[in-house]
Amino acid sequence: MTGQRPGGGGLGLRAASAAVLMPAALGAAYLGGPVFIAAVGVAGLFAWLELRRLLARPAADASGVAGIAGLAAACVLFAMVGAAAAAAAVAAAAPVVAGVERGRLRTRAAGLAGAGIIL
Repeated sequence: MTGQRPGGGGLGLRAASAAVLMPAALGAAYLGGPVFIAAVGVAGLFAWLELRRLLARPAADASGVAGIAGLAAACVLFAMVGAAAAAAAVAAAAPVVAGVERGRLRTRAAGLAGAGIIL
């Protein structure tokens, strides 16, 4: 990581990020409904993209698109049907992500499940 001491972890940057994102998260929770679902969906998307970055994978390859589509479907289903349908969407997308990946399938499918847990 550029600009960070080895083992430093970027605590200052993390604290600043939390200070900015906390009011947004609390505001979305206060407003509830579609605003909250959209905010959680965006958080899940960023978690998925961060995992792709950490694994040095492009965001727009087949598994990246499948993961994003699975998370989007989960958000829509959560809003329309409920949590069980959202979990089913993520569970259905994980094998698709694993199927189009080459190597370390479990890591990437588990990453989608982890992003889905945020939902």
